Amino acid sequence: IQAKVDEKKVEKLNEELRMKIVHDDVKKLTDMPYNKDTSIAPAVHIYSNLGEHLREFKTEGNVLSVSITPDGKNVVAGSTDSYIYFLDVESMAKPEKSSSSGNFIYIVIPIILIILASAVIYTKKFKKK
Repeated sequence: IQAKVDEKKVEKLNEELRMKIVHDDVKKLTDMPYNKDTSIAPAVHIYSNLGEHLREFKTEGNVLSVSITPDGKNVVAGSTDSYIYFLDVESMAKPEKSSSSGNFIYIVIPIILIILASAVIYTKKFKKK
């Protein structure tokens, strides 16, 4: 039995799924329109391209902004606890967090994230023990 598939409808659904779950290019999760299923939570959830839940990174405050670095290897989240969290998607290790800014982190910008992530890696590499 062959079923007739509306290719445009399938593509639209796939695009909606990509926008909600997977951000292959640099798009902020906070750009999604509000709906009853949207909430602010003290965690970042990572999903596969197929929508499979891979990992949950908990934060001490509610996550207000999330961005993905252009290389897709890191997720950076700003939260109400005044920290910026750096999440390594490949290793799925415990997230690193910045020094407290003393303010809520409402937005994280991808270009700045690369610099901040590099600074954190650089200081960890050369930190005296």
